[in-house]
Amino acid sequence: MGNLFENQRCCMYCKSILKGRSDKKYCNLKCKNAYSNPINREREKIFKSDEKKLHKNHETLKMFYELSHGEVFIQIRPLYQQGFDPRFYTGTLDSKNAEGTVYIIYDYAFLYDQKQGIIVFYDKGGFHNI
Repeated sequence: MGNLFENQRCCMYCKSILKGRSDKKYCNLKCKNAYSNPINREREKIFKSDEKKLHKNHETLKMFYELSHGEVFIQIRPLYQQGFDPRFYTGTLDSKNAEGTVYIIYDYAFLYDQKQGIIVFYDKGGFHNI
């Protein structure tokens, strides 16, 4: 004769027997959170690092845009000194008017020229709507 509880559904966290709906996985919200939080925390670490770099790039472009208003090229070295990392951006545009690729970071964008530096652009609505 088999174990009486072998076909019972159990909570994924505390292993207590579940009652109620057939698709239930946890006995309560506390168990659900205790099971999911470590998994989600590990996954969020990956994104948090990149988000910090995007935020830093955005703040740096904002600062330099306020200085130049998108009218003059800025040497790249001062941007690097402020923590700017050109490898992190949210999108690109191939501009017909400018030579090269325009890199977007939310509502700011920049065009990099090896000789002249970068020029910063701003669009209140964001460049992803173009």
